Amino acid sequence: MKDYEEAVVECAMQLVTVLKNLCNESSTGIAQMNLAQKINYFTFNSMADMAFGGGFELLRDNDPDGFYNSVGLIFIRALFLMEHTPWLSIIIRAMTLYNGSKARLFRILAAQQAQKRMQEGIKRKDLFCYLGQAIDDEADTPTVGERRQVKTLFPQP
Repeated sequence: MKDYEEAVVECAMQLVTVLKNLCNESSTGIAQMNLAQKINYFTFNSMADMAFGGGFELLRDNDPDGFYNSVGLIFIRALFLMEHTPWLSIIIRAMTLYNGSKARLFRILAAQQAQKRMQEGIKRKDLFCYLGQAIDDEADTPTVGERRQVKTLFPQP
C-alpha cells in the first residue's frame, strides 16, 4: 500500500482542487454539483493510477468520451454485486452485460492502457509492475518477455 500512497494523495488533491474551483466559480461561493459523481471519478482515477500509472483524468476532463457512464459504471456495479453476493457472479457472467459489446469495449480499453503503460515505462510502482513482474531496482522498462505476457493477457480483438 505504501507504493500507492503517492498516487492516491495526488488524486485526493485533485479532487480538493476541483471542488474548490467549483465553489470559487459560483457567485455565492457555494456550488451545486453531483458530489457522488466526483467521488466516483476520484475512485476511478485512483484505481487507474494504481493499476496503470495513470491514463484517466475524469476529475479534470469530466468524462468527455462518456466512457465512465457507458462502460465503467456498469462494471463497477457488477463488481460491487459480485463482491457482496459471490454466487451472483455465475449469473452475471452468463448475461449480455458481461459478454456484450460493452464488455468487449472494456477489454479493448484495458489492452490499450496496458500497451500504453508498457511504452511509457515505469514512472512509479503500480499494480502493472507487480502483475508483469517488471519491478527491478535498476529496470525502467519492461523486458520483451514481460511484453509478451501482457499481449497474452490482453490480446488484440
